Amino acid sequence: MPENTKIEHVGEAIKARRTVLGLTQTELCKRLGWNQKSISTISQIENGSNTNLTLESLRRFAQALDFSVSDLVHGLSTDLQVQEAAPTAVRPDPETQASA
Repeated sequence: MPENTKIEHVGEAIKARRTVLGLTQTELCKRLGWNQKSISTISQIENGSNTNLTLESLRRFAQALDFSVSDLVHGLSTDLQVQEAAPTAVRPDPETQASA
């Protein structure tokens, strides 16, 4: 399994997205319909110590964070890979352009 699809990275993506949205863990709990006691679960998921996420849990997190499940699973690392894999732009040779 490629490094960027490990479930530990989902927690990083959840925390990053929550932070971008300016949400606290308490606010995310409310969006998920969880009680206050669940803040520790969110903390464990975000720091990678709880990787026991079902597909339904991923779907609920994605919905609460206005994100797709794919973005949670692949988003952070995939963006970097796409940038690294993009071909370098080739500039036209000025001599070739002058003779055309």
